[in-house]
Amino acid sequence: MRVDIGEIRLFIDVEGAKLVPDGPEMVERSVMNRNMLGHFFGPDGEGHCFDFLPDLGKVHCPTLVLTGALDPITLVADSEDLAAVQPADLVRHELFESWGHSVDQDKPERAVAVISDFIAS
Repeated sequence: MRVDIGEIRLFIDVEGAKLVPDGPEMVERSVMNRNMLGHFFGPDGEGHCFDFLPDLGKVHCPTLVLTGALDPITLVADSEDLAAVQPADLVRHELFESWGHSVDQDKPERAVAVISDFIAS
């Protein structure tokens, strides 16, 4: 199966447990674990059934949701859903344009600044 998300293109072979990002920069930053991918995306894997969304409304403390606009794992719409189910006065949602799943690794300076500001507020 081929997945295109913005500028990110992935090839996912569920049976062979391969996730192959297109582009040299993605390959350099990626660590693949075939056993984990096989379990997670396999027929009985958690990737088909886990859903924390119904319980997130129980969170009653300040929450920071960091979203990479190019994240192939947690899409922007999913992060918006995560933020929307929590009390508006307790949640802060930060969208990082041109970043992937690990916003703290893509641009650590900005991530640290946003996290530090959140903690100080």
